[in-house]
Amino acid sequence: MITENGSIKTVASLNEKMQKELMRETYMMSLFCIIVGATGVSIFLALSILSSILEFEGLYFTFLILFAVILVYGIVLTVLLNKTVKTAVNANKEYTYEFFKDYFTATETLNGEIVTTAKFYNNQVVKFKETKNYLFFYVNTVAACPVAKSELTKPEIETLKCNFSRNVKRGIVNLAAAPVPDADTEVKTQEKSENSDSQINENQIDDLK
Repeated sequence: MITENGSIKTVASLNEKMQKELMRETYMMSLFCIIVGATGVSIFLALSILSSILEFEGLYFTFLILFAVILVYGIVLTVLLNKTVKTAVNANKEYTYEFFKDYFTATETLNGEIVTTAKFYNNQVVKFKETKNYLFFYVNTVAACPVAKSELTKPEIETLKCNFSRNVKRGIVNLAAAPVPDADTEVKTQEKSENSDSQINENQIDDLK
């Protein structure tokens, strides 16, 4: 949503859906390894058995070991990914982001309590990725800040994409460069300044007397 400061503020939960979209490429790689490994093991296991029965030579056993390693790698990777997703979901974390023109803030909440608050300038984002349901802003090669599209309007989504990429298709929102002070604060500051000036003038008159 657009705040009174002219920024975009949104909240994202660390849920299973978000984790799976974030690690989609890794999931695909693990699935590929399982399929290739299982297929290779099946083929070269059959060839190894035939070679021993028919007594002809070949490197079937070597290829069997190779594809077995690929299969095991895929299985282990899948187990680790599922464990990571489960751990993240059970952590009950929530992130609040506020985007300004040149930077954004990220506040991490754990079980309803604020744990950390960080400020990132736009030029610190090393990678921007868009998926079906999320925008991911990588502040390094590993850590990503997820933003749910469902929490934003189309102009807000395009505004964030404009800040981190040049592929803009719709209208955007002009973000504030920094938080804007409240009107009440400005009035109080002005009154305080006027009172100070008045006090100075009175002191100067007293000195002349």
